[in-house]
Amino acid sequence: MDISHLTKQHIFDFVKTNQLQRKWSNKTYNHYLQAINTFLQYYIDNFDGYLKENVCSKVKKLQVQKRGNRPFRNNTFKNVLDWLKEKDWFMYQFCRFIYYSCMRPDAELRLLQIKHIDLIGRKIVVPSTNSKSKITQYIPIDEEFFGIIREMNLEKYDREYFVFGLNDGPAEKPVSEKYFRKRFMKVRRYVYIDEHVTMYSFKHTRCIHLVEDGEKLHNIIKLTRHKTLVELMDYLKDMGVILGDEVKLKSRSI
Repeated sequence: MDISHLTKQHIFDFVKTNQLQRKWSNKTYNHYLQAINTFLQYYIDNFDGYLKENVCSKVKKLQVQKRGNRPFRNNTFKNVLDWLKEKDWFMYQFCRFIYYSCMRPDAELRLLQIKHIDLIGRKIVVPSTNSKSKITQYIPIDEEFFGIIREMNLEKYDREYFVFGLNDGPAEKPVSEKYFRKRFMKVRRYVYIDEHVTMYSFKHTRCIHLVEDGEKLHNIIKLTRHKTLVELMDYLKDMGVILGDEVKLKSRSI
């Protein structure tokens, strides 16, 4: 069918049928709608008169229940780190990198190369090819993180090597996607971890710790790489962090 003949009904029937047959979640349903919408909008924006309207924009998206970002509970955080430190040092280092850098495990940290770490300038470069925003970004290295990186003796390796490569160390090739997620499953066999807590929870936990330690928001945003303070505050609110002055209400006795 020529896309100029597409109707709202065609698109709705497609997503609804697939949702039922393939058991799509509401989130997946919405992703497909967004992809179709973007595809049709491309022709409206770039070809005069080819499409009169974007019929996909009329199909209603489904409501998605947002679970929120889940940090570790304090006791679980300690238990996980203790287990990793004793049983899986390579994974321990990887998780500590997530905590101190707030990098995305698969898309960013897995692809981190030694050349991206600048210990003199105290920063890590996240190239545009890896960053979520598709622009080159920089992450500060604090004193604690600096000591961890120095202990790894990365200067002994080729600068093109990936920090977390094959054979549990810096290597010419990175590990495969989902490699660390599968490895993290081993921890769950021995340490109780809430269902929705993942490796990315090291980042969420780091942010909460910074807030609890009184760190300024404009410093935290350098780590999280949110575009605005509003985005950062929404992110923290998602985890139940309430910012602002303590509220002391004076109530009358009745």
